[in-house]
Amino acid sequence: MKFKFIKKGTKKYSVLKLKCPKCQEGDLFVDTNPYHLNRCLLMNEKCLKCNQDFQIEPGFYYGSIWMSYPIVVLITIFVTSFFYLYLELSLLFFIIILAFVMLTLQPLILRLGRAMWLNIFVRFDEK
Repeated sequence: MKFKFIKKGTKKYSVLKLKCPKCQEGDLFVDTNPYHLNRCLLMNEKCLKCNQDFQIEPGFYYGSIWMSYPIVVLITIFVTSFFYLYLELSLLFFIIILAFVMLTLQPLILRLGRAMWLNIFVRFDEK
């Protein structure tokens, strides 16, 4: 993803680029393509650039579910307001569209949730 308007050194940069929160250079995930579903959530154990540990403790990323939840709510509100309220589609067709959108975006949502959760606990280091 290219986000030229977000400056390096910010949490937004680290989350949206899925980079190490400490150095913002190393990748969080082994495979950069979130749609390789068998490796979707496979993370590097440590940052390849600064050696920051990504496996802080066992079960650490269970908290990332709480970070994913607001993203899902926002997407649901957007899809609902556009397809159901604005286009006035039938309830069944709307539910099918919502399910398709959520299933399609789920790997991205899970990755963003993990990146946000890790960014809460690890600060950027300007060395």
